[in-house]
Amino acid sequence: MLVVVVGALVIGNDRTTSTLANGLLLLMIGLIPPAIMLIVWRGPPALTVAEVLHGAGKLSEEDRR
Repeated sequence: MLVVVVGALVIGNDRTTSTLANGLLLLMIGLIPPAIMLIVWRGPPALTVAEVLHGAGKLSEEDRR
């Protein structure tokens, strides 16, 4: 929705309008990627393949008893 508004503002020939549109576009470019990263980046990181393979052959403390 906001992209449509910015696009409509860019189409206008007024210098103030295009400056405002450029400012909004730069604001979106600066804020959207960190927002997406914060939404996606929750909880502990997933195990890597090396961690899974390394831990597959080891016995746990409970299995040793």
